[in-house]
Order: sequence, then C-alpha cells, then structure tokens
Amino acid sequence: MRHDVKRKSSNVKSSIAPVEIPGLDSHPASRSTAASNHMTRLFVPFLSKARRDLSPISVLVVLWERGAQGVGDLASLLRMEFGTLSPMLKRIESKG
Repeated sequence: MRHDVKRKSSNVKSSIAPVEIPGLDSHPASRSTAASNHMTRLFVPFLSKARRDLSPISVLVVLWERGAQGVGDLASLLRMEFGTLSPMLKRIESKG
C-alpha cells in the first residue's frame, strides 16, 4: 500500500522557534576573543621579562604543579607533538 505524502507549501511557517543571534558585545565568540586578548595583555610584562612565549611557560606550570613528568606525559598533557616539545625542553633546561 502506497501513501502519497503531500508537501506543505513553502509559505507555511516552521514550528521551530526562530533563533535570535546575540549582538557582538554579548556573542560568545566575541567574549572569548576579548578574554583571550585580556589574558595575553596580562602575560606580556612577564613574557617580556622572562623572554619566553606561552608554550615554555605552560611546560613550567605543568612541572611546577605536577612535579617531574616524562616527555610523553608532558606532550599528552599539553597536547603538543613530541618533536615540538623535546627541543623546547632542551632550551628550557639550557636556560636553567
């Protein structure tokens, strides 16, 4: 038995409530960017003084919080490639 389904005309309103897009000042993406920029500005004096970027600082923070870690564990925790992390660790170690 075949049932023919008639399509509703395109004039029919959807039963889905319209989604209101938030304005720029309250949009989550805008707020996230603003927060990121603010955090970067907070770190600039420290980064300038330490002559380091955020990646080595992240490594140092993990080591400070968790103690000694293997390179593989650090790479996993920081979501970094081993090939990127290993030379960075050598530079950090050479700077004491």
